[in-house]
Amino acid sequence: MYRNMQRAAILFLTTFAFTASTWAYESVKSYQENPSSLKVLVFLSKNCPCSRSHVDHLNGLSQKYPNIAFYGVITDFFDKDSEPEIKAYFDSQNFKFPLIKDSEQMLVKKYGALKTPFSVIVQNQSSQEQVLYEGGVSDDHDFPSSTKHYLEENLAALAQGKDPIYKVGKSLGCYIRRF
Repeated sequence: MYRNMQRAAILFLTTFAFTASTWAYESVKSYQENPSSLKVLVFLSKNCPCSRSHVDHLNGLSQKYPNIAFYGVITDFFDKDSEPEIKAYFDSQNFKFPLIKDSEQMLVKKYGALKTPFSVIVQNQSSQEQVLYEGGVSDDHDFPSSTKHYLEENLAALAQGKDPIYKVGKSLGCYIRRF
């Protein structure tokens, strides 16, 4: 399984490479078509201080686990006035993983994301998707104050071939506006 994760990660990195100098939104379709056996979605908002406090940790996790396909899902409302501000914020954070502009809230609805930051670990097996974890990144709205790191602990367990420690974690943050 680990070898398959490595192959999928190499394919992911060569197909969906993302750097701040070539900033572009990924599509929901690119996420759906990504062949990686493990994916992490993290729902984020430029307006949420809770979401902002987790950025460095999330960048670190995406670097620590290169065999897992990380995606940030932007939950902010896009219009002609807000889009440049949203893009400027996400560009300034130097995310180390692709960001999805989920304008139709397809992923927000599919995974039941309620607050930011909200994370989901998805496993693909034989074209079947299984949610292994859903909930907060940590147990505190301010990451430096957190004592439990749900997402990181689960990723560490999965990297060791074990089941996730947590299936669900409380998400503490800002509500995602539905539209």
